[in-house]
Amino acid sequence: LPAQTVTLSAASTYTSVSRPVLSGAVSDLLPDGYVVGIYEGQTRLGDASVVGSSWTFTPTTDLSDGRYSFSAAVVSASGIKGASSEVFSLVIDTTAPDTPVIYQVTADDFVNASEQTSLISGRAEASSMVTLTLGSVTHSVQASAAGVWSHRLTSADIIAVGEGVQAISATSRDGASNVSAAA
Repeated sequence: LPAQTVTLSAASTYTSVSRPVLSGAVSDLLPDGYVVGIYEGQTRLGDASVVGSSWTFTPTTDLSDGRYSFSAAVVSASGIKGASSEVFSLVIDTTAPDTPVIYQVTADDFVNASEQTSLISGRAEASSMVTLTLGSVTHSVQASAAGVWSHRLTSADIIAVGEGVQAISATSRDGASNVSAAA
């Protein structure tokens, strides 16, 4: 049984990359013929490139959107698998969120002085970050787990955008940093 242990590290648990780069370290230099095997569940995806005590692995084919459980282990020249690293869970999401919806701001969609604290609200992908743009003013608003978001206008918003017709738009950015089209 190989004596070397392996660690797996990653910068994020969400990615929009279908061939994510995995990396980690080996506790000691590997003897000739030993490799660091990379696994998704019980399936061996391939062998990492090892330099000194560091290793990297990039899948040779695109992985589809979904949740993956990666681990790594030293494998001897005779194919004996050593202890597995801790499992690293990664969600691959390559799909941009649907375009957010902006609900009507006021009964007539015009904000006058008495309505300057009106609520702008709408729907977006659940838990996504909504970037709301009012003319030249931008706000970031977190959508709830149900996909509902809102921003209450302030007098500062009204002063910044000034009088006249102003465009309101919104985009949604998911946990993997995919961005929707603007509403």
